[in-house]
Amino acid sequence: MYSIKQGEICLVLPMQAHAYSTLDCSKCEIVVLSKSYANEFVNEYRHLASNNPIICNESNAKLIDNLFENKDDKYAVTAIVNYLASLYVKCGKFAKRNEKLSNFIKGTIEYIDNNYDKEPTIEGLASNLGYATHYVSSLFNKTFDKTFSAMVNERRIAKAVNLLKTTPLSITEISMMCGYSAVRSFNRNFYLINGLTPSKFRE
Repeated sequence: MYSIKQGEICLVLPMQAHAYSTLDCSKCEIVVLSKSYANEFVNEYRHLASNNPIICNESNAKLIDNLFENKDDKYAVTAIVNYLASLYVKCGKFAKRNEKLSNFIKGTIEYIDNNYDKEPTIEGLASNLGYATHYVSSLFNKTFDKTFSAMVNERRIAKAVNLLKTTPLSITEISMMCGYSAVRSFNRNFYLINGLTPSKFRE
């Protein structure tokens, strides 16, 4: 676990399992970038893990502002991302990542993304990955620190949030598209994650 203070940046490389939490109400900016902006860096470091992914730099706030201001300028974004990559390399020491675990994480995310609107199961994941169910179940809990059903539910609600924001579809239609057979179940799970009902969220 890392404690991130105001003005610091945590850089997460592709396919790294991660989560964040806060004890108090706080605000952060999350920027998701295509690895194409820093292909050379990603290819060189994708098999490595840093002991310190936190970037401490006096100009961090300005860098992020520039990133948003120039989001349509691929050359400016590429320059900023590569500069952040250089700071990341200077901040920590690196060790080889567990490739078996990385492949497990990637396979799990892909399976859930492709099946969240159906009835994904831990047995189906195990079959998809070519492992025994009890092994996958144990590794899943250790890796993600949550149950399989909780992760599927989070993915479904994330998709529902996007549909509520970007489409005029009814809440019933959205709940069905996200894999819920009952609107009541959808409403309950949505509220547990977002603190609002779907209708209040849309308002």
